[in-house]
Amino acid sequence: MKKEIIKDKVEALLKKYPDTRDSDKILWLVYLNRYYGLKENMNISKKPYETFKKLILNSRAPKFETIRRVRQKFQEEGNYLGVKRKAAIRKANNAKRKKL
Repeated sequence: MKKEIIKDKVEALLKKYPDTRDSDKILWLVYLNRYYGLKENMNISKKPYETFKKLILNSRAPKFETIRRVRQKFQEEGNYLGVKRKAAIRKANNAKRKKL
């Protein structure tokens, strides 16, 4: 899958679901659910482990690391910062001001 498509999909999820901004695991699961029907496939499967395994080994499904890198790139640019990241930036800025 092209990186631009993955980037657009990750951005849509970061916009819609703020919880995905602080957790790559949640972001990846939401991605798999939204674009690959993870929840529906697991619910109808008699062998959920095999279903999940097949999904994550699917060559068309992006790897966890790809999703993480796309999220990281957005946040390095200052977009879709999570609560934890905002707090860390605020703390660093306050520390800089105190030194001045």
